Order: sequence, then structure tokens, then C-alpha cells
Amino acid sequence: MKMTHNVLIRILFHKMLIYRKNFIFNLLYLLANVIFIIFFWDCLFSVMYIDQWSIQDIIFYSIMVNLATSLTEIFHGITKLPELILNGEFDYYLCKPRNIFFKLVFQNINILYVLEGLILNLVMLIVYLAVYSISFNGICVILSFLLLIEGIIIYELFVVTITAFSFRLEKIEWLVNSFWTILELKQYPASLFSKGVQNLLLVVLPISLIYYYPTAILLQKSNITFNLILIYQIMFIYMFILAYSSWNINKKKFTSNGG
Repeated sequence: MKMTHNVLIRILFHKMLIYRKNFIFNLLYLLANVIFIIFFWDCLFSVMYIDQWSIQDIIFYSIMVNLATSLTEIFHGITKLPELILNGEFDYYLCKPRNIFFKLVFQNINILYVLEGLILNLVMLIVYLAVYSISFNGICVILSFLLLIEGIIIYELFVVTITAFSFRLEKIEWLVNSFWTILELKQYPASLFSKGVQNLLLVVLPISLIYYYPTAILLQKSNITFNLILIYQIMFIYMFILAYSSWNINKKKFTSNGG
């Protein structure tokens, strides 16, 4: 019997209700994590000066980073691909070849984490705007949001490119873990690094496209230029071709548990 989108949505929210205690505790954990990050930056600002960035800017940047991270969890299924293949569970998705990618992504959405992150960071964003009495230009907000969404797509295409090698290689933990380690650079505004590192985070590892520029535009640390928009479009096309090629080429090397 074909599983419809509505059925999948009901299953996801049913899981959320079953684990509602976990939902609350994870929400508190995320809150504690944000508080720690703000405390870290506050201590750092007390002993040194960071050019062009105030503690107020950093708080907003941290909220936006956590908000973007929560949205990336919609595609949690992509990061589970190596584990599913190693445990022989990917065969299930092969039963419905027309919906392999859709089922992989949608049936593995970390709905609890997504909702926790959205709720917490949206509340913190509202509190931040109220405390500091800040308002943003409507056009900048819309463009920043669109760049954030496109940045997430570009980022996830990059993740697909990496995880697709699990079709070919038995274990790729070293590759995935290396990327997660580098990803921790998202906690720091890209403008704090040298030009070489900035280019690395923009072109080679598309971290700045999702974590830095959408926030920097709102804070007027960066301008919306034709070149910036062009970079987003070029990176989208490039990453799409790379992800599509990596998925299809490596998938040909996959052998299910059935032989």
C-alpha cells in the first residue's frame, strides 16, 4: 500500500507526541547550549576587541546560526545514509525506486530537533529584537531569508556529494567526521578569518553561504551585491551537478544484502 505524504506527516508528529518529554528536555539542552555560546563570547569580549563585531551582533549571529542548523535537520536522512547502508537498512528504500531520495529524506526528518530549534530560536529572536529595540529593512529580511534557504540547499547538496561515497566505500566515518569538525567554524563570523579561509568557507566548503552571509546582510556587515547573488547561483548549479554525479556514479557500486 502506497504511503502518502499525509500519512508520513501524521507519523512524524505522532513520534513527537510520544517523545514529548524528550522534546522538553532537548529544548532545555538547546537553550543551555545557546546560553553557553553567549557566555563564551561575552568572556572573550571582556579581554579583547573584535573588529566590527559587538557582543550584540554576536548574540544575533549565534541565534541565526542555531536557527539555520535547526532547518538543516529537515535533511537528517541524508546524513544517515552511511549508517543505513552499513546496517543493511537501505534495501528498504530500494523497494520503491521512484521515491528513494524522498523516502530517505522525509522518513528520517528529525522533527523533534527541527521544532525545538525553531521554537527556541524564534523566541530568542523576538526577545533579542525587543531588548535591543532593533528593526530590520523588510527587503533585506526577505532577501536574507531567500539566501538562507538557497544556502541550506547548497549545503545539503554538498552533504549528498560526501555521503554518496558510502555506496562505494564500506566506511566513510573519517570523511564525514572531518567535515563535521570543520563545520564548527560556523560558530565564528567568516569575516574574522583571513581571506584564504574566507574563500575556503565560501567556495570549497559552502559554510558561509548558509551561516554567515544571510546574517551579515541583516546586520549590514555585508551588502547584497550582484556578485554575491551570482556566487550563490553558480554554487547552486555546481553543487547540484556534483551531488547528482556523485549519487548516481557511486550508487552503481552499491550491492544490497541480497547480493
